Amino acid sequence: MGKIYAMSDIHGCMYEFEEALSLVDLSGDNMLILLGDYIHGPDSYGVLNKIINLQLEYGQDKVVALLGNHEEMAIDGRWPIGGIGEEGYNDREDEED
Repeated sequence: MGKIYAMSDIHGCMYEFEEALSLVDLSGDNMLILLGDYIHGPDSYGVLNKIINLQLEYGQDKVVALLGNHEEMAIDGRWPIGGIGEEGYNDREDEED
């Protein structure tokens, strides 16, 4: 078994994510497990695209991306009104038609 790298709570911080990835060696049996919370930050889409491209390049068995609570909120339609740490989430059940 090779090395297992793990990262979490990227929150759209692309520069920091790429800096951390520069320390990851995905050769041989090594793998990267991403533990969620990729979004709700300055470059959420960039981070998601990077993860997709890593999985396309190395395979989903070497780059495993798990959902975090922020991804679950987005899937459920509860996207934060403000940034991380600010009050309030967009909950569709509370919206008026």
